[in-house]
Amino acid sequence: MIKRSRNKCATTGLNTQFLARDIISLALWEEGVPSTGEGLVGRQEVQKFGGQANISNEDLNTPTISNLNVISLPSFPQNFRSSDCYPPLPSLIREGVSARHPELVSGSFRQINLCISATYENPKQVRDDMFSFPKRAYSLINLFSYSLKKRAAFTLAEVLITLGVIGIVAAMTMPSLIANYREKVFVTSAKRGYSVLTNAINKWNADNGVVGDPTYFWLSGTEDELIVELSKVLNSVKVCTNHKVNDCGGRYDILQYKKMNNGKGETANENWISNNSRIILADGTFISLQRSSGDNCYKRSWINTKDENGYYIEDPDSPTGFAGKYGDDHTCGRLAYDTNGLKGPNQVGVDVFQIPYYSDGTIGTTNNGWGNIDYVLTYNKLIKTEKYTPGKFSE
Repeated sequence: MIKRSRNKCATTGLNTQFLARDIISLALWEEGVPSTGEGLVGRQEVQKFGGQANISNEDLNTPTISNLNVISLPSFPQNFRSSDCYPPLPSLIREGVSARHPELVSGSFRQINLCISATYENPKQVRDDMFSFPKRAYSLINLFSYSLKKRAAFTLAEVLITLGVIGIVAAMTMPSLIANYREKVFVTSAKRGYSVLTNAINKWNADNGVVGDPTYFWLSGTEDELIVELSKVLNSVKVCTNHKVNDCGGRYDILQYKKMNNGKGETANENWISNNSRIILADGTFISLQRSSGDNCYKRSWINTKDENGYYIEDPDSPTGFAGKYGDDHTCGRLAYDTNGLKGPNQVGVDVFQIPYYSDGTIGTTNNGWGNIDYVLTYNKLIKTEKYTPGKFSE
């Protein structure tokens, strides 16, 4: 802390005494401090020339100050100014702070001037020999104080540019995020549906004392009878036989996993699922089934052959009028489920899956045309599908 009067400079030192031939003083001149000798904290102590001023810790506003010496200067002319010594140095003090604290005196700058007696021929040498003074004075209050009148703000252009960048990034990332989330929802529903249906068949077999016989359920009745039996071991809210399917949402198109020619110039579909008898579960899942037309889970049938464009190749001598061959089918029946009912997309491999039951007791399939539930269970993701509009097939 520094006191000053009109005709002298004074300096304080913390645990430091400065000795020289003549008196050298570091004066901290505060803009806005009266020249009447009033202290920086509002107390008045006029220092007499040639003597010492007693400056208390209260004036210094510090916990402890020791070895404090104030050395007076020789008399200077009446028109002496601090700027006559050295040019002022910039300050870290901001505007708007209280004048009750010397380090926060209201004013635009703090000036630090080095006053050296004119009796020295080379004042700079004396100053450099003694010590080097810092060009700026720092304090925690300086660094953390700010003006309430001068607050930084963004311009309208900066705000608009920022919003534009955010919009561009969102436009680039949101479709991918939405697609990933959508797939996770379908995968979860597909796995849940598989678990619900397989557990239901196992429970029905246990209730009927035929555990270990994979054919019994499928050979125990017609499709309408089987759908009623299956509903007894499910959390079903409605059951509709084949002729009353309109009471359970009606018939609707179910697309294949990709656009394919059905052999006759139309896009392939799996509409049998929506045409057969149906169970509606509490979570909105639609369940249908199809039993094998053969005896004891075995059927030998003619399989038509297609050309490179997916059309059946005509053959008048074949059982169906198209070229092909016989194949053995050991499927007892298929459970089919639409995880979200009529909501869509109503496509195999997305929200529609089939679970075949074979005569040897195996369950599931790697057939993409049936949704490839094995792939979903193994890799925890859907097969690659293609969006298309049902109707006439065109390449």
